[in-house]
Amino acid sequence: MRPIITALLSILILCATESHAQDFYRRQLGFTRVKYAHDHLDSSLRRSFRERGLDFPPRAVYLRVFKDERSVELWVRSADSMALYRDYDFCGYSGTLGPKRAQGDMQVPEGFYQVTHFNPTSSYLLSLGLDYPNAADRIHTRGGNPGGDIYMHGRCVSIGCISVQDNDIREIYLLAARARAAGQQRIPVHIFPLRMTETRFAGLLNTVLEQPTLADFWTQLKAGYDAFERNHRIPTLRVDPAGRYRLEVRQR
Repeated sequence: MRPIITALLSILILCATESHAQDFYRRQLGFTRVKYAHDHLDSSLRRSFRERGLDFPPRAVYLRVFKDERSVELWVRSADSMALYRDYDFCGYSGTLGPKRAQGDMQVPEGFYQVTHFNPTSSYLLSLGLDYPNAADRIHTRGGNPGGDIYMHGRCVSIGCISVQDNDIREIYLLAARARAAGQQRIPVHIFPLRMTETRFAGLLNTVLEQPTLADFWTQLKAGYDAFERNHRIPTLRVDPAGRYRLEVRQR
């Protein structure tokens, strides 16, 4: 009997988890700005996904940010890999290329992050909060104040956040909320200094010949960039005790 009871409990837990995830989108629609975005964009999103041969609602999304190009790519699950849905332009930007290391440095972070919370009543229309500082950031800023409150949001204003046009954040927010409702608990947001092709990366390293620590950091980011480029599967990364990103062999 015990295996049967264990199996039944597992099914009940799974059903409860799925129900809770599906309730997430309904709860989001209880907020005026999300409801407005849904009413004005849902039909066009459905049509756009259908024209591209993509499943709607998306089962998973992935965001790649390129600071030099001022670009945000949104990828969605397609079969066992990811497909590019579209890219969005920054309309607000601060700082320079390189990681964020201190409160008030105006830097947009660089590294491997994920969405930790949805803010439907943001001062910047709608916003997605990132887990900055992550484990790597906390190691590198030990003894100092790394800052926080890094978001992707609208209103075209930035003091270290990723800012896009209002209609773009509505679309990104809705698709991320749909993916969360479909069960995606971790929505990755990978932030790079630029698109790290071999040519562009070599040029980037030439700008920091006397900064080996920064060059090493960017080399870590390139490993994650290259892993995704190989098969369009989101790489699994970890942070070692020195605060370096390490690529795991297994990918999801």
